[in-house]
Amino acid sequence: MNQQSFETILGKYLEGKCTHSERLLVEHWYDLIGNEAKIPESNSEWESLKTRMWIEIQKRNTHFVEQTPVFSFWKVVRPFRLAASILLFLGLGIFSYYYLSSSFLQNSAIDGLETIANTTSKNSLIHLVDGSSIRLSPNTKLSYPKHFTGNKREVYLQGDAFFEIAKNPQKPFYVYTKNLVTKVIGTSFLVKSSQKGQVKIIVQSGKVTVFKKEEIKDNKTNKIDGVVILPNQQLDFDESKELFSKSVIEKPVLLTTNELLDFNFEDVSANIVLKQIQKAYGISIIYDEEVLKDCPFTADLTDEPLYSKISLLCRAIEANYQTIDGHIVISSKGCK
Repeated sequence: MNQQSFETILGKYLEGKCTHSERLLVEHWYDLIGNEAKIPESNSEWESLKTRMWIEIQKRNTHFVEQTPVFSFWKVVRPFRLAASILLFLGLGIFSYYYLSSSFLQNSAIDGLETIANTTSKNSLIHLVDGSSIRLSPNTKLSYPKHFTGNKREVYLQGDAFFEIAKNPQKPFYVYTKNLVTKVIGTSFLVKSSQKGQVKIIVQSGKVTVFKKEEIKDNKTNKIDGVVILPNQQLDFDESKELFSKSVIEKPVLLTTNELLDFNFEDVSANIVLKQIQKAYGISIIYDEEVLKDCPFTADLTDEPLYSKISLLCRAIEANYQTIDGHIVISSKGCK
């Protein structure tokens, strides 16, 4: 039995949709832990319980049909304790995170999860088997498989972490938080998630697509329109309003490229200046090319940050700008 089957059967048991034989099997798994098993009272204890069950299954090479439960007093008592603990976690909304996170993508095949919690006051660096690296902030927890199998790479995050993902178009990378799923192929980005349901995702390089978790769970066609975030953009999600808000980050940085861009302009059309800036930062700049084509610009913007570059240009050509939905929008009446 692989962990996908384990999660599926356990989920059916919790929803009251399992068969009689599946119910006996789950009760048998719980019995494998031993008489010292107790009702979990926190996230870590529930995670530990699930992990211990899975470890015992692997030790005994438990199979769906081959294993016949042997009844005992504890087999009669434990199911009620297990059910009680499950009801407790359903009431607190804790179990939904663990079970739903692992079952949203039905084609995943995770052979085992490692969980690392950064309890220090410094960042902690984790290297995954696929070549990706993750920097965990203090008070952050990450669960991930020892080996990525199937056609997806999936990890589960509580807290803040910076991801640098090894590119693999055949096996996209998914990051699950409380409410969102972030999908990437190969990129670097920051995820900040809070227990209150506030999530912020900042992209440094590449492209990221973000979905609401329930959209993936309920989708039957695999055609989901997520929110795309590009470099120097950020996405904020407010759980209370269930709304996405995309914007340009506070301090955009130059993209890392092999091309050396020149920001020393002398009597150059504003159109050319804006195209150069857009190329350098990867940020969409919206403007009317026809209006700005006759606006000359002369200045050295080499050492200026993005917003200073835009401000100096706008001042010179008598234009204004604002950021809207992750874009910079420039308004101008043109130049005389």
